[in-house]
This record gives sequence, C-alpha cells and structure tokens, in this order.
Amino acid sequence: MDTNTHNPITVCFFTPNAYPYFNAQTKAALGGAELQIYNFSTALAKDKDFDVHVLVDAAQQDYEVVEDVILHKFKTGGGGIKYLKTLYRALLLFNVFSTINADIYIQRSASYWTGIIALYCKFRNKKFVYMAAHDGDTTKELHPRRTGFLQTKMWWVYEYGLRNADLIVTQNTFQQEELKKNYNRNSVLRQSAHRIPEPHDVNDSNKDLILWVARGEEWKRPNIFLDLAEKHPSEKFVIIMPVSPKLKEFWRTTKYRADNLDNVEFKEFVQPNKIEQYFAKAKVFVNTSTEEGFPNTFIQAAKYKTPIVSLNVDPSSIVQKYKIGIYAEGDENKLTQALDTLLTDKKAWKEHSENAYRYVKDNHDIERIVRQDKKLLRSLCEEN
Repeated sequence: MDTNTHNPITVCFFTPNAYPYFNAQTKAALGGAELQIYNFSTALAKDKDFDVHVLVDAAQQDYEVVEDVILHKFKTGGGGIKYLKTLYRALLLFNVFSTINADIYIQRSASYWTGIIALYCKFRNKKFVYMAAHDGDTTKELHPRRTGFLQTKMWWVYEYGLRNADLIVTQNTFQQEELKKNYNRNSVLRQSAHRIPEPHDVNDSNKDLILWVARGEEWKRPNIFLDLAEKHPSEKFVIIMPVSPKLKEFWRTTKYRADNLDNVEFKEFVQPNKIEQYFAKAKVFVNTSTEEGFPNTFIQAAKYKTPIVSLNVDPSSIVQKYKIGIYAEGDENKLTQALDTLLTDKKAWKEHSENAYRYVKDNHDIERIVRQDKKLLRSLCEEN
C-alpha cells in the first residue's frame, strides 16, 4: 500500500455505540470504549495523511461528517443474537466495508463482531487492529458477560478475531501478560488518550462533591458508593448512572435508594460535553467496580486534580505507584478509611491531587499518544 501524502491511509473504526460523543444531544448510555474511539478518531482525522471513517448505530443520517470524521450509519440490530440474523448483519457489514475500502479496520471491546471483522480483513487482504477494553477481553473468566450468550455460544467467534488480528492493543500490563499466556499473542500497550487541560485552567479550590460515574450494571456496584454516602451524611455525593437496557430493574432499585438519601444527587444522564464539569467539581472520585480495563473516569478525574479512591481496580498499579489516590485492596473498610483520609487531611489531599494531574499530563496526553498511533498505523500498512 502506498503511504505517501498523496495517498492517505484510510482507517475505519467499528464502534456502534459511539454516536453520542459525536452528537452530544443524543441521549444514550456511554462507555469508556466509545470515548476512546471518539478521542482517537477525531485526533487522527486532523492529519490529512489519514482519511477516517467510523461506523455508528444511532446516527441521524446515513452519512455525515463531524470533526473531519466521516460517520456511516450501520444498524447492528437488537435483541438476542440469532445465528441467521448475525450472518445477515455480517453480509451487510461486508458491503459497507467494501464501499469504504479502508486500509485498516479498528474495533474495540470483546464481541462476535471482532471475529467477523477479522474474517473480512483476511479475505480482502486488509489490516485489522483489535483494542482490548476490559481485562475480561484477554481473560474470559473476568469478563462481566462471561455467562451470557456471547461467552457460551459466540465466544469462539471473538477468539477467532483475537487470534487473527494483525495488531492487538492492550490497556495495562495485566492484559498484556494474560493475552500472551492465554492466546500466545503479543500486544502493544497503549495508554488511554485524553485532551488534558493546562494547569491554570484547573480550579482546585471550587470542589464540593464526591463523585461516582458508570453505567447501571451490577458489577459496577453503585450500592457500595451509596454505603459511603450513608456514612458521610455531611458530604455531598453525586452518582451519574445511565440505565443499561437489560438491567432496568437494578437501575430503578439503585435510583430509589439514592433518591431516599438526603446527601445524594442521582443523575440518569449527563451529556458528554458537560460531564467533565462534575469531575472538575469533585473532591474525590470513587470507583467500586469488581474489575475494569483502564477506566477513562480515572483520567477524567485526575486531569482535574481529583484524587481517586478505588476499591478493586488499580490498572498497572498506577494508583499506588504514582500516588494519585488510595487503593483499598478490595476491602470496604479500607475504602471508607481512604475516603476519610482525603476528606480530613488537607496535606494528603493536595499531594494526591497534584500527583494525579502530573501523572495524566505525562502519560495520557492525546497529542503524544496519537503521534505513536500514527507510526503504528503507517508501519502496519507497510507490512506485506
């Protein structure tokens, strides 16, 4: 493939749920995987050496351009996965891919689509990049949907994609090691990329809340956050939890409990272009998930000098290594103690706050990371 400036490299991202990041007026549950593809694709599209396409499910038009990214509407379908319907959707996807005729196709997060896209690229002599989004993408036993349909009947399709990807990108050292152990595949470790504000644009004197942000899924364990709120009645707690379509009852139960706590504000949805104001106003960000990949919320908090208190999650030991917050080692009592420390010890809070900003500026700045991405994509195109 010719990679000179007269022939831009065409890159196509497959990320059906990312449209709300391109159109902030669209109301939908959002995840970190979609945010990363939005950040990646829009930063890449600024370079005229790359033509960037993204397939999204909920676009208002079949074809539109946002921030130099060409969006294509592709309905992945809903409801239970049926083999014939999956085959039909795959054929439709192949047709869209053939129209775009990209040099490189990129997909993130474990799905049967991983295998389908890998198969297309194999037959059409295209390059396929898979990006892990969760520790369970490399270790089946850790996947939050490991007992669902995908894992029991379609996991082999995902594994086909994993084994046949031209390049695999992981988020942390654990994923790298597990991928090598379980699939004998090497990977490139890529930090999640964000636009980091300048220090003078961050006001750390106007923080008045304790924040929790995640989708309404049981493994995110919002009730532990509400337990903290009950133990700290004089503090203001904010929980932002979009509903997951398959877990509406869990969401309703959580909302009911939150609404009955005087010091808790429950928000069902915050537009992507407004959510960071909550991170900016947070004194502490709390994570209570059982496991994650690399939470984007950690970066969103840290870039506004907000320390992190995490119950179970510490990817590549960053919380402990860089002292950007306090890791509770899975102990709920330690979680409470960690929050107490950051709320009462001003010196400790200031240290973790400054460390958090310094860490993200040094490790997650999108301009630096996308420069590395471009080198990877160019070298991938140069391979036979």
